[in-house]
This record gives sequence, C-alpha cells and structure tokens, in this order.
Amino acid sequence: MLLRRRDQDAARVVYALTLHLPDGAIEGEATLHRESGRGELSIEGAPDWLSTFVLALLRQLWTSRRDPTATYPHRVLRWREAKD
Repeated sequence: MLLRRRDQDAARVVYALTLHLPDGAIEGEATLHRESGRGELSIEGAPDWLSTFVLALLRQLWTSRRDPTATYPHRVLRWREAKD
C-alpha cells in the first residue's frame, strides 16, 4: 500500500493511493478530513480488509498530527500479508 500526498490544506489531506495486490496494482484516492479525522477512499476493487487497514492508517496519521498547521507525510508505504 502506497500513499503519495497530492494536496494538503486547512480542511483535508488528499493522497494518491496504490494498492499492490497479487493480481496487480489498483489505484485510487484517499482523503483525510483534518477536523474530524474521518478518512474516505475512492478506489474500485479493493478488498474490505485492505480498505479497513488504509482507513485505520489515515486515522493514525491524524491522531499524531492534530495541530491544524501540521504537515502530513509526502509518502507512506506499508505492507500487509493478504487475508483469506
């Protein structure tokens, strides 16, 4: 799973999202709302367990950067073994 920051402002942080699956990569977008910490995914074909993982990761990023002036990482790369 790779997040690459596309945009960041006072209200949200937008990441390009790439999920590397056994059958190939799929791409989409992940948005983190800075005020609430709510994440949104716009990606087709993502397994539920992986979507849940990405949303939890976005929440973790938000928890560590609650200051409204905080800068979010440009790139986040994580690996998780596929769940059956």
